[in-house]
Amino acid sequence: MKTLEQIFDLEAGTKRVVPSLVIRDVKLAKPVAEALLAGGIDVATIRIVDRVSFDVVRVLANEVPELTVGAGFVFNSADFMSASLAGAKYISSPGSTPELFNAARTRYNNAHFLPGVVTPSEVMDAYTRGFDVLNFYPAEYFDGYNLLQLYGRSFPTVAFAVHGGATFSHDDVDKYLSLPNVLSVGISSFETAGIIAAGDFAKLQQYAEQMVRLAKKANELKVR
Repeated sequence: MKTLEQIFDLEAGTKRVVPSLVIRDVKLAKPVAEALLAGGIDVATIRIVDRVSFDVVRVLANEVPELTVGAGFVFNSADFMSASLAGAKYISSPGSTPELFNAARTRYNNAHFLPGVVTPSEVMDAYTRGFDVLNFYPAEYFDGYNLLQLYGRSFPTVAFAVHGGATFSHDDVDKYLSLPNVLSVGISSFETAGIIAAGDFAKLQQYAEQMVRLAKKANELKVR
């Protein structure tokens, strides 16, 4: 199994912009994946919003193995296990609870867990439980850039996937990917939901190509 660092590596030593998608029709799963792959994106998060979301994860994991699929916004152990059994390679939650930590440790789980954190106590709790790659959410609403700068000094062995409020812009992506302790920036599904529902896969491919350009530009400017 790939580590989270390997999953979120765009190329050797670089970082990713990761689309977070809502797909409400399982028949759209493969065409969406093919459009993302054609645009250079090979990691995507499916937001768990209903039972169809698990079917989407299953289709992508089984039928489009070139795309590494994760599950996002998982709230409880039942959904955690459903996502893991569907084939999600990583599972993230907007927060962290003992129930989710226990689900992540069960022998039936084959996915990496990114517990959601904001505060130092949450970071410490997750880290002492053995998790060193965490989901920082909701980043933009907690002055995420400055807080993560501080966490880089306070928690030098912890890395973060950033979600929550980052927009599809150079400024948002650049600032987060410039931080050594940030592995990836998740871009919300709201900007792609209409494209997917409309079946505009050519536009989705263009969106993916732009995300790759954003990531590469940010990596060229990143601070080490």
